[in-house]
This record gives sequence, C-alpha cells and structure tokens, in this order.
Amino acid sequence: MFTDHLSVNRRRQVSQRRWLVTSITAMIFMAGCNRNEPIERTTSGTSTIEDSTGNSANIRFRDVAESNQIHFTYRNGFEGLHFGIIQSLGGGCAISDIDCDGYPDLLMSGGGHFRSDGTPVGLSGALYRNVKRSGFEDITTTAGFETSKHYSHGVATADYNNDGFPDALITGYGGVVLLENQGDGTFHDVTEECRLNDQLWSSSAAWGDINGDGSLDLYIAHYVDWSPTNNPVCLAGSDRELCPPRQFSGLTDSLFISSVNGDFRSAGTELGLVKGGKGLGVVIADIDLNGDLDVYVTNDTEPNFHYLYDQMTEKLVESAIRTGTGIGANGSSEGSMGCDVADFDRDGLPDIWVANYQGESFSLHRN
Repeated sequence: MFTDHLSVNRRRQVSQRRWLVTSITAMIFMAGCNRNEPIERTTSGTSTIEDSTGNSANIRFRDVAESNQIHFTYRNGFEGLHFGIIQSLGGGCAISDIDCDGYPDLLMSGGGHFRSDGTPVGLSGALYRNVKRSGFEDITTTAGFETSKHYSHGVATADYNNDGFPDALITGYGGVVLLENQGDGTFHDVTEECRLNDQLWSSSAAWGDINGDGSLDLYIAHYVDWSPTNNPVCLAGSDRELCPPRQFSGLTDSLFISSVNGDFRSAGTELGLVKGGKGLGVVIADIDLNGDLDVYVTNDTEPNFHYLYDQMTEKLVESAIRTGTGIGANGSSEGSMGCDVADFDRDGLPDIWVANYQGESFSLHRN
C-alpha cells in the first residue's frame, strides 16, 4: 500500500535494499491542464526548498545554454493564432550518451506548427553532442536526427536492439518515430520495419522488459481525442483560449512487446491495459519488489494507473485503487503530468512522485 506523504522532515536510518528501475534516460517535461474552464497562460515564481533539518535554502541556477553553444527553441504554433489543446503539452528532451564516449548528449523534440486548415505539421528537433565538457555541437543534420515526421512532444531513449548504442523514440500527434542509432554517429528511421504502427496522439513513453525475455518492450501513453475537426471554441471571458482536457475523451494507451525478429507487436489488450486515460507521464520500475517490472501512468484529470505485473497470469493488473496511488491527498483526480520512482525516505522501498497542475499540491506516494 501507498500513502500520500508529501511533508517529511526527517530521514530514517534503515538498511536499504536494492530495487530495479528500468534504464530510461528520457526526461519528458509536459505541461497539461485540469480545470473545467479554458487554459490561461501564467508565469511561475521562485521558491525555496527545505533541507533535512527543516531549514530553508535558496537554490540558484545559472543558464549556461549560450556558453555551451546550445541554440534551440521548441515551437508549438501559437504564432499562427491557432487554438488547440495540442499546443498545451509542450516539448521534451532526453539526456543520453548516444556515441558512448562517456559524456551525455542532448536530444530534443521540435514541436510543430499548423497549416491553414488547422492540420498540425512537425518541426525538426535537435541533437547536441557533448564535446568532452567544452560545449555542445549541433549534429542534428549530419546525424539524421529526423523528428519532424509528426508534431512532436517527448523523447525516450534506450538500447532497444541490444547493440550497445542508445536509440530514440519520439512521441507526438499522428504517430511515433523510432530512430535506430547506427553506432557511427547517425540515426535511421526504423518505425515501419519495427511495426510500431501507433498513430494515436502520444505524449510520453517508457522502455522496459515487461515480459522478462531479455528485450525491451515499449509503453506509450496517449492523451485525448483532439483533432483539427474536434477542436471546439472555448472562451475566457470574450477571448478565445485553449479548451481544457475535460472537454475531450481520453485515449487508451499502447503496449508493444518486442519479438525475436527485432520488431514489435501490439499487446495492450492481451496484457491487460484498461481503456481510457489521459496519459501525460509514465515510468517503468519494480515497484512491489517481486523481481518483475510494473508501470505507473499519470492521467490528466482522471485517476492514475498503477499496473502491477502478475507472474502467474503474465498480465498487468491495474491496482491504483488498492495501492492508493490513483488520486491525490484530497481524494479526487488531479491534473497529473510527470512522474518518477525513487526511495525518498531511504527505507528500501520505491516511492512514487507525481507532478500536478497549478493550484494543486504535488503528490508523494510513500510505499
């Protein structure tokens, strides 16, 4: 069982057990919405954090993008005066050592813009190679890092084919793109040959060996059924704004199982995925410490999913109500977005962190 345990001011000194978290280097940053009224654009302020003694400490960050030759801007198409909830999700990036030289590189999604009829069109992302701590080199074109196939959101990296080099999956509206790392500094689009025929609007993704056969499987979180033809007008006073997620129906997620041939087969229904959801974040880890991998998914304005893998039935069993991880401390669904798994109180048990929408408390589910 889990309890929402956001405020903890002491650390317990206990022995720590090992637990497995899937080797995902993706950092997918999403913005979502959960209110019944249209989304308004706001700016956030600064804050302080508390250390283990309860003392507040100011944390300062310095922007070093310019000095490291990183020049990139994610685009969502607002400049074209189009209004669609697709613009609210934002873009993601991954930090991964794509050339295996010991220095982490940056992979970024590009977003997109809109045709005159409101159809989303993808824009290229960027790939920056870390040049041994002296800065970053833009190798997007030379590496064939093509992310403009769809209006893109997230990046999830993993070595799906076990060749020693991390590959990249790009999520977005209209489908996903799997870019295989060739090991020579270039990428090749293998989406079709790997049979990743997922064309629903995807936000985030996570890699993990769900069935324990030694090859990575792929969980893809889907958002809502928005489309250029299902784009209602929502107003904030007399001004048009983006419609909130409650205006739309959720889309069922996908789970692709790897095969011995190096491709994938869709197995969401077979392995027990439930229908619906408005997924924004997903993490794969052995949350119940029984030796296999489980899945946690954050849903926007709907209860989150907590799938525990059942070794007897070889299925994922949705257990959020039983584990107490489906809703927030106030007893209702929240605008859940990002999530992570870590042992915050050092008791050897993996806990779950959920980032929610503005005006809501983040959720920390203590195992």
